[in-house]
Amino acid sequence: MMLQTNEKDNKKIEYIALYCRVDSANSQVNTLGILTQKKRLALWAEQQGFTPEQIIYLVDSGFSGRTLDRPGIQKFLSGDRKYAIMAAMDFSRFSRDLFLADELIDYADTQGTTLYVLNQDISLNQWKRERDQRLYALLKGGAAQ
Repeated sequence: MMLQTNEKDNKKIEYIALYCRVDSANSQVNTLGILTQKKRLALWAEQQGFTPEQIIYLVDSGFSGRTLDRPGIQKFLSGDRKYAIMAAMDFSRFSRDLFLADELIDYADTQGTTLYVLNQDISLNQWKRERDQRLYALLKGGAAQ
């Protein structure tokens, strides 16, 4: 994994992006509002050994999951910072469109970033690789392993 340099003491820091998204202001009051997502994700990140210094929040409030044209996602896609992990509460926070989710996962792979979903306890990178292997086997006429 590529680590960022902390200019204060020139030590390498591994960053984690915690991604939060709601599609409307009304979503702020439900169980997956931005503040709830932030709290749950931060607790999980700390349990994984990340410190507050390593945590970067990427937040999209009022944006649909059917597009990648969201400020938080665009910040990730800009490549300005490398993240070891980008975590969200559930798959739908990242995307509500499978083709766009594939694009996001493919980009994360090129950056060495694991996309992780807490509620499903799964790496989307691994999930996509396994899905693609099953599809390839079906296309070849064999049984998926």
